[in-house]
Amino acid sequence: MPVRIGFTEYRLQLLRQELERLISELPGLGALKVILVGDLLTEKIGPSSIIELVIVQETTELYLDRIDFFVSHLRPTVGVDLCVYTPAEFAGLESTNLAMYNRIKPEGILYEI
Repeated sequence: MPVRIGFTEYRLQLLRQELERLISELPGLGALKVILVGDLLTEKIGPSSIIELVIVQETTELYLDRIDFFVSHLRPTVGVDLCVYTPAEFAGLESTNLAMYNRIKPEGILYEI
């Protein structure tokens, strides 16, 4: 299906605006580090592009409960995919989740305490 002229620019602007809002709220929710991955980082935007974030947070909550916490508090207005790790889990990503580890780039770090 052909993409309408200007759609990519519009989608990019929409994603960037929402990302800016999310980043302003994440520190208040306990995020120690926030990393952008995916289409928005590479700016290879398409109709199904979403915001993909890796969040590091000190928590004892179960993995899915962590994601639910952020989604319910942030109430995103566009598609968002969140991966929320504890500092220890994040430090061990290379050995536990190589696919995610390889997606993380230094230029994607948006926030870090």
